[in-house]
Amino acid sequence: MNNAFSVSPRLAELLDQLGALGSHESRGARSSEGEAAGRGSYDRKWAALVDQPEPRLSLWPVERLIAKLDDPDRQIADAAAHVIATQFQAIAIPLLRGTLGEGGEGDARRVGLLHQLDPRRAGPVLADAIRSGPMEVRLAAIERLANFSGGAGVLEELASSEGAEVRSAAAAAIAQRGDGPCRPPAVQGFRFEEDERGELVAVRTAGPHDPLPEPSSDEVIGEARDRLAAITSAGTRYRGVYAQHAAGLTRLFQALRGREQESAVEAFLLEAFDRREAMPVELDGFRAPDAQGHLVERMACGGPALRNALVAALPNQLPPYVPLIVHVAFQSWDPAEVYDAFHTYLRQADRASRSDYCTYVIQQLAMGAFSARTPNGANALLWRRFADCFDPRWLDLAVELELRVLLATLARPGHAEGSHALLKYLDECALHDEHRADAGQLAAVMRHIGHPSAGDAERMVSSPEWRGGFYAFVGSQQHRG
Repeated sequence: MNNAFSVSPRLAELLDQLGALGSHESRGARSSEGEAAGRGSYDRKWAALVDQPEPRLSLWPVERLIAKLDDPDRQIADAAAHVIATQFQAIAIPLLRGTLGEGGEGDARRVGLLHQLDPRRAGPVLADAIRSGPMEVRLAAIERLANFSGGAGVLEELASSEGAEVRSAAAAAIAQRGDGPCRPPAVQGFRFEEDERGELVAVRTAGPHDPLPEPSSDEVIGEARDRLAAITSAGTRYRGVYAQHAAGLTRLFQALRGREQESAVEAFLLEAFDRREAMPVELDGFRAPDAQGHLVERMACGGPALRNALVAALPNQLPPYVPLIVHVAFQSWDPAEVYDAFHTYLRQADRASRSDYCTYVIQQLAMGAFSARTPNGANALLWRRFADCFDPRWLDLAVELELRVLLATLARPGHAEGSHALLKYLDECALHDEHRADAGQLAAVMRHIGHPSAGDAERMVSSPEWRGGFYAFVGSQQHRG
């Protein structure tokens, strides 16, 4: 079944092009300067993590999640795939690439992860899956091509293949690409008919290699400007009319996905960002389509000018967009670039005037995912650990500014100042009954990073004589010994 269709020379060429579209090979080297600036133990290079994945990466909890992909319980495997795809996208692609052709049970269990990968970055995985994966994985990859801007040519070729399952899946993906006001190119070159078995089949109406028209960036920008002008005019403040224009503007921002680097698109996004107050999510208590959120996402995925404008406006952004911006930055920016863009929020001349918002932003960066603080201010982030690809300067800054929750999140082995700061934090937690849970979490962090005092910390939190501080507890134990 794995050989239900053959890879023609033309399809092989298109798959090679598809693989190149999602490549990250040019990104890894740019973070070496940032890595060198840290004082911690960060030997693993970003490039090695992205481009040369090793069988046993020292990542936690990612290494556990990877193992769960092969769990006999499919629900557990799907849950692990979801967490990897949403929180650790950067390693999801090298995790799958090159492992889809073995045809074993583990390959099939990775279909769930393939379904959740960002189609803008998964070109190499999709190409490998279609070229040599088992049929289940091939069909999943074809389905994802419906949302991949560079997949039109591959879908056209697959729609003419001799494999019935592949042909039907490609036809369905082409039909899916036709939804919305801006139709992608593949749709305009086909019509859809049912064969004698009732399966959907794409019938080509253009030549096999004819260039198919697609909406140009100028056309999309022109329509978006009209929509933006409409929602800012006084006559469109009626709920229904505003919602209609906001929904159209949202789809147009989505149509610009992958074009953020074009100069015309960049100029328009900056123009729209200056008028972002005209795109409220709520209007007189009515919740409208979130056009501003899609605009923010497009800017976060853009070039330096868009990113700089977004970072400069961060203190004035609505709180719901802070996790979105931070999440996109972690997924698509180099670690050194993320640090350079955001670390200034923590460097205030007066520590007492440092806003709680600053710590919130950096906590989001440390997690690399959407997360919320608990209402009572509890240190709920201590148990969630971050992978080793983070810029080491964050840990140096957390120690310097005594950001304790961030310190516990980023602590690494071999960082002397961080180890000393953890002990100081643990000692203060041990002085108060209400912080006993925090002390237990700190002890677990110390055990994870191989802290030399981890054993003493664990004995303290399990002892009824733990009050009085960590140093007092250790002294009493030595005196008894």
